[in-house]
Amino acid sequence: MKQKKVFARDYRNRRIGDFLKELDLTEGRSTGFPIIYDKMERNGSPTPIFETDNIYTHFLTILPVQPEFLKAIQEEEKQKEEFEKMTNQEKVLVLIKANSKITILEMAEKMAVAKATVKRILSQLTKDGIIERTGTKKDGERVVVD
Repeated sequence: MKQKKVFARDYRNRRIGDFLKELDLTEGRSTGFPIIYDKMERNGSPTPIFETDNIYTHFLTILPVQPEFLKAIQEEEKQKEEFEKMTNQEKVLVLIKANSKITILEMAEKMAVAKATVKRILSQLTKDGIIERTGTKKDGERVVVD
């Protein structure tokens, strides 16, 4: 496997191989490994790792995470932690700034609170002149007043 080439053996179970090919879970031309190496290299991911035992009865595939994807996931987790530390009013303002057409239900789900809580916060923010609602009920939006 270190040579990045795999050779099909004659002693494999052809019935199982044919069955897996019919389900598009495998192919029989020994091109899978080179394709994996090529695709991982093209998207900037680390080299895949294929481990096997000495008699090649099984193998383990490790596809390392692309570094930029890992950074994005870590940033997303950081933002979630910061969001959780905010007050409910701050959360509503952040959500409206991110999407002025966000619904009360969507806000409630993202904040893990009841719709009534969101409605109460929106009412107070509107009363205080911090946000405004424009448009119709169906096509309207909320904007944070600067």
